[in-house]
Amino acid sequence: FGSTAAIFPVDDETLNYLRLTGRDAQQVALVEAYAKEQGLWLDPKAEPDFSEKLELDLATVVPSIAGPKRPQDRIVLA
Repeated sequence: FGSTAAIFPVDDETLNYLRLTGRDAQQVALVEAYAKEQGLWLDPKAEPDFSEKLELDLATVVPSIAGPKRPQDRIVLA
């Protein structure tokens, strides 16, 4: 999706993934406790607080490629 970094909140599906990939119950409990203590746990009832809103005219989007080292050096394909 073009981002160089992203943060996704931890939720029950995250914990299910940890269990399915062999993490023991103690590790899963530690992840849950840490995420909740640090404010990283998803609260689906919370309203998002955006610092700004962007509008994007999809007619201006063109196919392009960019390397991982310098995403600013993209090459337009169309």
